[in-house]
Amino acid sequence: MGWLTGSDDSAGANGTFDGQQATFEQNSDGLTDVYFGGQGGPLGPGHGHAVIDSDGSLEYYRDTAADGGETYLDSNNP
Repeated sequence: MGWLTGSDDSAGANGTFDGQQATFEQNSDGLTDVYFGGQGGPLGPGHGHAVIDSDGSLEYYRDTAADGGETYLDSNNP
């Protein structure tokens, strides 16, 4: 997962995603939620959201509101 950076890529680690401050949270189903680019911090208003599966594949990606807020990838809605 080279595009995730920080002290480590584990759940709860603070780091960066796509060059922006990010918060990582691992779910019990093995997916990792990444929140980034919100106003005032990664989870602030207008944040972006990405979901990465246990193999490191991107499952979902919604850009920040500042960048249009568009959903570019949603594996649950092909």
